[in-house]
Amino acid sequence: MQKWTIERWQAGTQFLHSRPIAVDGIRRVSILSFPTPALVLGSTSNGPPEHMADKSFDVVRRWSGGGKVWLDPIESTWIDVTIPSSDPLWEPDLRKSFLWLGQRLKEAFNSQGVFPILHEAPLDLGGDPEWCFSQVGAGELSFQGKKILGISQRRSRLAARFQCVWYRSFCSGPFVGLDLPGIGSVDLDLDVDSDSLFQAVLTSIQKS
Repeated sequence: MQKWTIERWQAGTQFLHSRPIAVDGIRRVSILSFPTPALVLGSTSNGPPEHMADKSFDVVRRWSGGGKVWLDPIESTWIDVTIPSSDPLWEPDLRKSFLWLGQRLKEAFNSQGVFPILHEAPLDLGGDPEWCFSQVGAGELSFQGKKILGISQRRSRLAARFQCVWYRSFCSGPFVGLDLPGIGSVDLDLDVDSDSLFQAVLTSIQKS
């Protein structure tokens, strides 16, 4: 079993998205904290919808996917998982490259009494393409027909960074009143402790 480095970052969401991918050959799990809510635009996203024009939050852009993502300092958990291209976990096929991580995340949810489905096929183009959690891609998890954990990826010849987000409660921020197929851990009719789930995720990834 190879060693993982666990690191913590606290900064604005644009800085966290823009920081360079480490290429030092080390496996990393980066735990990312940010002070204010943010609407994160995907690589092909337009700006905030008109009904959000008067909202108070940051608007930033990511380069690891196409759909918008809402990040909240309390309701969402964001970690990055980075592996070097020399790592046994590295997979040149883009779709397959997500699956090892999705399986580890699924096992972490399972350990907390939540049994999501691991999506192994290419991106499901159903739902609203403007929002990341409206569609399910390879390696991502869904529960009762709703996306419970999203993964996007930035990669180069030297390393890949997987950006993972899940929610304590999905019905927050701009998602209020929108019929989006996302769900958070405390939205379930189950006794799920958010802190225990987070620790289970970290433990499961380090078993890789």
